[in-house]
Amino acid sequence: AIKQSLENEGHMPKLRAEIRSKIIMMLSSEPNTQNIPSMSDEVLLINELIREYFNWMGYEYAAATLISEAKMNENPPNHSSLIKWLGMDYDTKKKSSKSSVTESTLKELPLLFVLLITALKNNKHSK
Repeated sequence: AIKQSLENEGHMPKLRAEIRSKIIMMLSSEPNTQNIPSMSDEVLLINELIREYFNWMGYEYAAATLISEAKMNENPPNHSSLIKWLGMDYDTKKKSSKSSVTESTLKELPLLFVLLITALKNNKHSK
């Protein structure tokens, strides 16, 4: 009856995600006998972009799992730092350009979205 009530109210997916996250954190706190290779700057950046997206979407347990599994720093870089890390620039004049992104788009959306929007826009212009 309780399980059915939780299912009906939509709480089960969040509870399952939380349990998975806690299990992964517990397992990752145990000494790791494998040597984890150091990550390249590209992998670190991809992980941070995914974390920013998870946080923006409210996927807190997915973000916690990523942080734990990827052995990421608990404090993420801020949005501006990620923009600089990517070498992105935005069009301050907001003119129509196939490769530029407006400042408001950069500030409002996670950068993974911005990269997707830019790629789709560039693909549309190349056809």
